[in-house]
Parts: sequence; C-alpha cells; structure tokens
Amino acid sequence: NHATRDRFAGPTLRFAERRLDLDAVGDQADLAILNANHATTAELLLKGVPSFHLPISTEQARLADRLESTGACHRASYVDLDSVFSALHRMLDDMGSHRIHAEAFARKHAEFDSETSSRNMTERILEIASSRSADTPRPVPPPTATVPSLGRRSVLVLGCGRSGTSMVTGVLANAGWRLGGRPFPPGQSNPKGFFETGEVNSINERLLAELFPEPQFRYGQRWLCRVPAGARFEPTPEIVAQIAHLASERPFAFKDPRFCDTLPAWRPHIDNAAFICVFRHPAVTAQSILTECESRTYLKDMTMSFNLALAIWTSKYEQALRRHAEGGDWLFIHYDQMLTAAGLDRLERFVGAPVDRSFPTSSLARTQCNKPVPHPVQQLYARLCELADVSTTPNAAASR
Repeated sequence: NHATRDRFAGPTLRFAERRLDLDAVGDQADLAILNANHATTAELLLKGVPSFHLPISTEQARLADRLESTGACHRASYVDLDSVFSALHRMLDDMGSHRIHAEAFARKHAEFDSETSSRNMTERILEIASSRSADTPRPVPPPTATVPSLGRRSVLVLGCGRSGTSMVTGVLANAGWRLGGRPFPPGQSNPKGFFETGEVNSINERLLAELFPEPQFRYGQRWLCRVPAGARFEPTPEIVAQIAHLASERPFAFKDPRFCDTLPAWRPHIDNAAFICVFRHPAVTAQSILTECESRTYLKDMTMSFNLALAIWTSKYEQALRRHAEGGDWLFIHYDQMLTAAGLDRLERFVGAPVDRSFPTSSLARTQCNKPVPHPVQQLYARLCELADVSTTPNAAASR
C-alpha cells in the first residue's frame, strides 16, 4: 500500500508501479532477490543474473532447492531474519562464483526461447484435446500408491511459543513424521531445530493478518498476538487447497504456536488428525518469550514485558481449552514429562509408534524463572497439569 511504500522508499529502494521489463532488468542487475517464482527466476538466469531466494510456498521451496544446486543461486528462510542476513552476506562475499555459474547456465540454455516453448505446449494440448472424442471413454487411472504409515498418527502440535513444542515435534520428525515442507534452520534459541516450516506458518500468518494487519504485527510476529474468544477465520479457497495438499502427505506433525488460534480453519481439512498441546510453567514461558524478543531481529520492534508475556500465555491456553472442548483426540503434555521415560511412553501410545527418545535433553533447559504469577494464571496452569496427568504440579524451573 501507499503507506508502506512511503515509509520505506528512499535513494536505495524504489517501488515499481508497473510490471518491469525483465529483459532490461537482466541487462542491469547484479543480483535478484526473489521468492523462487519460476518465470522471473528463469528469465533472469537466462540473462546470467544470480539470485537469492526466500520461498513461501511448497513449490517455491522445491524450486529453490534445485536452483541452489546450480551454484548460481542461494536460499534462506524468510521468517528467520538472522538467517536471511547471514545467508545474504555469504552470497555477497562470493558473488564472483555465483555470477560465473549463472553465466554458465545462460550459455547452456542460450537457444531456449520461452515464447516458442509456450506456443509448442499450447499446440500440443489443443492437439490432444481435439483428438479425443466426447464419446471415447477415458481410461481409469491406477490407484495412487501410498506409503504405509505403520500405524503412525498424524498430529498438529500446538501450545504457546517457547513452551517445548519444538522438542515434541523433534522426536516425531526424527522418527519419520512429515513437517509440511522444509523446516527452518536451527538457531541460538533452538539449537536442535524449530521443526516449523514456512508453508504451515504462512497459512496461519495470513489467517491471523485478517485480525491483526500491519503495522500492528509484522509478518512472522503473530504467534505473539492475542485472539479474542469467538473470533472466526474464513480461509480462502487457495488456503483450503494448500492445507489439503500439506495434509495429503502422511503421517504429518505440523507444529505452530498459532494453531492455538487458527485450529478451526484447519480442522475440516485434516481428516482424523489428533492434537498435542504442549505447555510448561507460565513464568518460565514468559521469561523465555522476553529473551526471544530481545535476541531475535524480527521481534526487536515488539513491545514486550513479563506481564504481557503472561497474558499471551494465558490467551493461548484459554484458546486451546476452547478447541479441546470442541472434541477430537487430544494429548496434553508438560515439558518436564518429555524428559522422562514415562512421558515418552505416553506420547508413543498416543501417536501409535516409537519416537526418537534420544532427542529430548535437559541440557537445553536454560531458562530460569521463579517469579510469582497471578492466581487465575496459576489456576489455568493447574488445569493443564490435570489434563496432562501430572500428579504433582511442576514448579517454575529451568526448561525451554
């Protein structure tokens, strides 16, 4: 919009109001930063221009992987700004090599003509269509081969951010559950991995953006929003198709703290998937959220306090309990339970298969906080412990 354009426009950043002539751009550009969109990337590579990619969709992520293998391109996760800056700096430091590979690609495909290719494909489609009589019975395609799931149950993993959802999803991902795309790389706050994907996150970000548009929250920050009770989401046909596509590859373990709020938009399209709600002491979670906002570049413009982080924790689990009341198969599990054999046994019984029991480690339990929390928050925490079958309410302690 115009406000965004006016805010960021300057001597080194211009916004185009009309489609660019890619042929002219290719003659002038040293580097293109794209979302791994096929047509633009191909046009610029054919001009010998290397590119840096921030894929959003599954198709873009797969193309970005292939492009990176050419040596002419590089990719990063658009959600983790720290990794974006690091990857971009690495590419800029080695631009000579990327330029050489891009020019080699251009020479190899110098005879390729996109207009001729499009025309040939169109003519072939019309030829096939015209040769098929309306009365000719169409062959029945063979059944689609499926990979046996060995009884493994597809699940959605939810809970307030910084509560242990990464650890739970990690034990599943390492045992063969699909994450719904390429996971974000590990970071300082999650050195063993986040086990989230841009494909899943982007769907939830778009759903939440209807209630929390920019500049109230920027892209990637909406795991920290507080959705009012009764809020409704109306996913577009495009989002419904994306959810159905992701859920078609089973068994899956999709993880996103935003599921606490957006679950109603996913439920009709994930068949009989179950739900795992992960939690830990609210004071420890709140302190970890504060640390995350102070250390992560994409969150540094967020105003955060211990009390606000507690309010976010409360909002997420109140929403989770509302979703729980709507039915479905649920497992509530405390972070500390994941560090015990009994807790892992319980998780395995729920998902119907062995998990990677070597993944959880107490060495990652670095956040400490013994601050008191308001009585209503403590009551909510006690209810979660009851659902998790925790006989003694764990105290605020080191955990992640």
